Amino acid sequence: MDLFTAKKLTALRKHNGLSQEALAEKIGVSRQAISKWERGEASPDTENLLSLSKIYSVSLDDLLGDRTADELLCAIGNAPAEESENEARECPAEGKAQAVLFSEEKNAPVSRSSDSAASEKIAEIIKRETADLPKLGRKMLRFPFFLVAIIGYLAIGFSIKLWHPTWLVFLAIPAYYLCAVSFMQKTEKKMLLLQPVYLYAIIVFLLFGLLLNIWHPTWLIFLAIPAYYWFVSFRKYQ
Repeated sequence: MDLFTAKKLTALRKHNGLSQEALAEKIGVSRQAISKWERGEASPDTENLLSLSKIYSVSLDDLLGDRTADELLCAIGNAPAEESENEARECPAEGKAQAVLFSEEKNAPVSRSSDSAASEKIAEIIKRETADLPKLGRKMLRFPFFLVAIIGYLAIGFSIKLWHPTWLVFLAIPAYYLCAVSFMQKTEKKMLLLQPVYLYAIIVFLLFGLLLNIWHPTWLIFLAIPAYYWFVSFRKYQ
């Protein structure tokens, strides 16, 4: 995250009278994560951006846009908590004109700035990224995939006597449900770590081996399993 945005995050936290520990508890991350965001060493992921937007009662466009921390605090309409009335900053006219108007509900910001189209686009992308996967995960869990797999296996077996390698469908059952559970995680890292990559690798390996008799070099796919989890574990997340 650039220092420009990091400064806004720091200013908004102080403006709302929150310590790094208190903010971390509200969002569900560590204090170190908050500290890294505010130093510009890391960036919040899309879900955490939405949480910050709700906590600070600002739009996503305000968090990620070009307005400075001072302009944003003026636009909110209140002086920072640590400033006295005599030290309250004077808001520029442009900042007042582009103030974000909020409905009576704190968590429903409505942007009236000239960049409203860009703000809506950002909001749509982030909502889609954070809402669609959990929704898909819930739908996947409700779907009786195991029953479909069993019926399909028996139907193919009895009709065309293809019991092998159709039995591989049973490996897909745990992979399916583990994938669904991973989609319902709150963070991108947890979602990626819970992906049953090892099962995907086994299924692909057996398919190539049993159907095409290509056991080598298909076995190399197993080397991708530790590589995947290593990459996910040490990757820097927003």
